[in-house]
Parts: sequence; structure tokens; C-alpha cells
Amino acid sequence: MVQVPQTTVAPPPAPPTPPAGRPARSARRGALALAAFLAAVLVVNLAYLAVHGVAVGGDTGRYVDGLDLLLQGDERSGRIVLYFGYVVFAGVIQHAGGLSAVVVAQILLTVAATAAVFALARRLGGTWAGAIAAVLFGLNPELIRWNLYVLPEATYVAWLPISAWLVERAARERRGTAWAAISLVVLASLRPNGWIPALLLASYLIVRRVPTWRRRAAAIGAVVVAMGAVGAMLPAGRGDTDTLLTGLLLRQGAVIWEYRPSYLTVPREPTIRDQGWPGFVRYATRRPGDSARVLIARVLVETRQTRPYYSTAHNLMTLVAIVVLYGTALLGAAVGRREPLVWLIGLVVLAHLLVIALTIADYDGRFGRHYFGLLAVLGGYGVATALRRSRTRSRTRAA
Repeated sequence: MVQVPQTTVAPPPAPPTPPAGRPARSARRGALALAAFLAAVLVVNLAYLAVHGVAVGGDTGRYVDGLDLLLQGDERSGRIVLYFGYVVFAGVIQHAGGLSAVVVAQILLTVAATAAVFALARRLGGTWAGAIAAVLFGLNPELIRWNLYVLPEATYVAWLPISAWLVERAARERRGTAWAAISLVVLASLRPNGWIPALLLASYLIVRRVPTWRRRAAAIGAVVVAMGAVGAMLPAGRGDTDTLLTGLLLRQGAVIWEYRPSYLTVPREPTIRDQGWPGFVRYATRRPGDSARVLIARVLVETRQTRPYYSTAHNLMTLVAIVVLYGTALLGAAVGRREPLVWLIGLVVLAHLLVIALTIADYDGRFGRHYFGLLAVLGGYGVATALRRSRTRSRTRAA
């Protein structure tokens, strides 16, 4: 019998192991790059402040004087309670350093929010997703301009992604839960429309942390009851403040606040006289088509951000920024449709749009900027994911 020599096939060589210090060096470089970009955001905003100075709106006085009115128990303080968080924020800082100090504090919050936007997008799609999202948010020209206004908008825009980051960290890493809860209380206190995002964020945290659906439902129900009880105790909850007359605005076909050329022609209903929510519901029930037309127009106008009374150059710059932000955000929503965080962001954005539809589009479009930080998170994730998939396909074809 002929002996067949046996050969042993050597195993393939193991892939080279990267030097032990490489991940640490890469992390340090990433941290330094982020710090440099945040410093750039700070410099750009401070330079814009130095050139243009502090800006005030028609209701700035309500916020800077609101703390004194609250402490004095003034009868005008009922509506101010709806902005309690910002009133305290602006009032304390204004007393210490004037209106310029309030704007500087708002700018610092924007820098912190840029870091939060980076962290959220990085969780979804890696470092490049975070970097793109930070650019979309931190260097957004509309947000830079609005940081100069002593109004709740800049603070709210910054605090929303900070709250979302704290909630996401508490949900995934199970740490910082107390800070996440405090951030949601602050979010709800900055503006009246902050209550709904705060509830959504709280519900997300409960769903991610509580093991059974029965306990989840009980916990969410408890949050809803608590928020309802607090709201009922506020002057606005009792109908004692001059909040938006939603029923009257709907019957008028109002789209942009106090801008008559934007109003749509809708049928009159003389028998409906209530100017608040009961009148809104009655008119919407009788005229659902016309009501839907008004609500949709409000959302479209507010998301577009342009206004007929702005300059052509301003409208073009705004429109370009909006197309980029919403386009990349839609891409992120599409590629991340199975990610819980993407669903949360989508629900929070839709909640803001729902509030706009049911109330009014603002004269200067400020309500449509409240969720820009979350759109930037989706945008960074979408662009980074699309680029990564494109590179993968190119390598596959080349192989």
C-alpha cells in the first residue's frame, strides 16, 4: 500500500492587533476636536453679540420683570407662571449682570446643547454622525441670531436636546436618573408647550427602564395625573390668564399671529361664540375640512420659516438652512426607523407641530425652531449612515 503523505494546513494569520494606546489616543483626539468646535461655536455667537448687541422682543419685559412680579404677588403674574423657569433664569441673571449677561448665559447653554446634540447623534451613528449634527445645530444661522433675544426661545431650544440626552443616558446606562427627571421639570417650566415633550421623554424613560407593561402603564398614568394636577392649580389651568383664544383664531382662519394677509377665508358659524377650546372643538366638528385647511397651513408656514415681510436675502438664507436641516432629518428618520431614540425624536417633533397646528404660527416663526436640536441629531445620523453605506457598496463592487 502506498502511503499518502499528510500535510497540515496552517491557519490563516490573525489580524494585526492595534497598539494598546491607539483607542485612547483616538478618544483624546476626538475630545479635543469637539472642544475646539464648541469653542468655535462660542466665539461665533459672542462675535455676533458684539456686532449686533442684545435684542429685545415685545414681551421681553414680561420675563425680565416677571420675577419681581411673582415675588410681589402681582395680579399680572398669572401668565408669567407658565414661563416660571425662564422667568427665574432671566430674572436672577439680569439682576446680577444686566441683559447682556442673560444673552451670554443663553449662548453658553447653546454650547452645552451642541455637545448634547453631538452625544445623541454619536449614540445613533458614531462620531461622524455626532460631528455633522453638531455643525447643523451649533452653526445654524437662525439659532445664532435668536440667541441675542431675551426671550424663552433660545433657552428652550438649547434645553430640549440637553434633556433628551440626559433621558437617553438614564435609559441606556441606568445612571443619572435624578438629573434626567430634574431636566424634564425644568423643560416643562420654560414654556407652556414644554409639558408635552416632557411627558413624552418621561414615558420613554419609563418604557426603557420598567420591565413589565402593567408597571409601565401605571407609572406613565401617575406622571399624567401629576402633571394634570399641577396644571389645574395654575392660573392658566383655571382659565384666569389671557392665553391664546384658540376658538376665535380658528373661526377667523388665522394662520400667522396678527398678520391678516395670512388668514384663510373660512365659513362663519354665528351660533358658536365661545372663544376658547370648547369653541374650537365645536367649530372643528361642524367644519372639519375648513379647520384642517387652517391647521395644515399653520404647520407649513411655521416649518418653512420664511415670511413675506422679511427681505429676500433673509428668506433665501432661511430657506436653504431649512431644506438642509429637514432634508437630512428625514433621511435620518428613514435609515433609523427601527431605533427607539429615532422614534422618540420623531414623536417630540410631531408634538411641537401639533401644538402649532392647534394654536397659531408665530409672527417671526420662533415656534418652528424649538426642535431644531433634535432635527440636527437625525440629520447627522442620516448623512453619516448614508455615507457609510455608500463607502461599503463601493468597496464591495471593487472587491
